[in-house]
Amino acid sequence: MCALRLVGQRQRAHQLAYRETVRAGGEHPPGNRGPGLRLRPGGQVAGRADELFVHRVEQVPRPRDEFRVPADRPGLVICHLFSLPAVCGPGKMAATCQLLVRATGPGQAVSMTNTTSTSQPAAASGTFAIGGDLPVARLGFGTMRLSTGTFTGPVRDPEVGIAVLRRAVELGVNHIDTASFYRRGHVVANELVRQALAPYPDGLVIATKVGPMLGPDGTPTLQANPGQLRGLVEDNLRELDVDHLDLVYLRVGGRNAPGGEPVAERFAALATLRQEGLIRHLGISNVDAAQLAEARAIAPVAAVQNAFHVHATADAELLAECTRSGTAFVPFFPLGGGLAPIDTTRLEETAIRRGATVQQVALAALLAASPVMLPIPGTGSLAHLEENVGAASVQLAPEDIASLAG
Repeated sequence: MCALRLVGQRQRAHQLAYRETVRAGGEHPPGNRGPGLRLRPGGQVAGRADELFVHRVEQVPRPRDEFRVPADRPGLVICHLFSLPAVCGPGKMAATCQLLVRATGPGQAVSMTNTTSTSQPAAASGTFAIGGDLPVARLGFGTMRLSTGTFTGPVRDPEVGIAVLRRAVELGVNHIDTASFYRRGHVVANELVRQALAPYPDGLVIATKVGPMLGPDGTPTLQANPGQLRGLVEDNLRELDVDHLDLVYLRVGGRNAPGGEPVAERFAALATLRQEGLIRHLGISNVDAAQLAEARAIAPVAAVQNAFHVHATADAELLAECTRSGTAFVPFFPLGGGLAPIDTTRLEETAIRRGATVQQVALAALLAASPVMLPIPGTGSLAHLEENVGAASVQLAPEDIASLAG
C-alpha cells in the first residue's frame, strides 16, 4: 500500500470514500502517459477527466491528505474524478509528473505526489528574489480578507479561508502576505495559514508585519512601541508554527498617509531580532522616501509595502527607487480597497480588448509597471482567487498601459 497526496486535490472526503478506486497502469516511460491518455501537440496530454498517471514519489506530511493505493509497480493510473485539479475536464489536460523513487516490491509503503504545470498559472507572472535569495512568483496572495471582508465586517467561515489558501498554492502562488492582527473574532489569518499549509512546502515564502495592535473594538488602531515588537514577532512565530520568519515588515502610521513620524528606533528593534535569527529579511510598510532612507541606515530593507494601484500612483517615485535598487515593492490594496477605489470604467475597454476582467487588467498593469512589483491581491472567495491569479497571463500592450490612466 502507499499514501498518495494530490496537490490538485478537491473534495477530500470523496477521495477518502473512493480510496480503492485505483487500477495498475504498468510502467510507462516519460512521454507515454499510459492507457486512456494520448499526446497532443506541444506536449499537452488529454484523456478522461477521471484518469491521472502518477510518476513521482514523495513523502506525504499529513495523514488527512492521504488515501491508500496498491504499490505493486512504479506506475499507476489513478481513476478518481475528485482528485484532479479544477481546470481538468473531459478533453482537457491531465496532470503528470516524474518518478523519483521506485516501489521495490508489492505492499511497500511509498508516497506519491502529483504536480502539474497547467494548475500553476501564477508562474506566468514571472519571478523575483526577495532579499536576493527568496524567489517567488510575482503574483502573490494577501490574507487580510480571510477572517473578514473588512476590519469591522462579519466573521468569515474559516474552512473557506483554508480552502482558498490551499487553492492559492495549487495555482502556483508561493508568496503569502499575512499578519497576526488580521483577525476577527475567533478567526485568525495566521492560524488559517498554518492549518491549511503546514508543514509548509519548499519554496513557500510567508511575509508578515508588526506594528499595529488591536484596540478595544478589536481593530488594529494602536501602534506598538519598540519594546513591544519582540512579543508581536513571537506571536507570529507561534501562530505560524515556524522557528523564523521569512520577511517581517514594520508597519507604521496606522491607517494614516505615509510620513510624519520616525521609524529608526522601532526598525532597530526588528534588526536586533534579525541578528538573533528570528527574522530572515526586513521590510517596511506605509512609508515615504525619508522613512525608507532612515530604515536603510540601520539594516537592509528587502521590501517596501505601500498602497498602490493603477489609479493610485502617488508613490511612483518610491517605486522608481525600489526598481533602481532591486527592492521588492509590494502594493497593498492593488485592486482599490481602502479609501482609493479603482475607476473601473477606465479599464473596461482594455479588458474587453484583451478578453480579461477589469480586475485582471488592473493587476496586469501593476505587473507591467516594474519588475520589482509584487501584487498581493487578497480575497475570501475561491472564484475571485482564480480570477486574480488569471491576471498573470494577461499581456498588455504599450497602448493599453497608456490608456489606463486616461
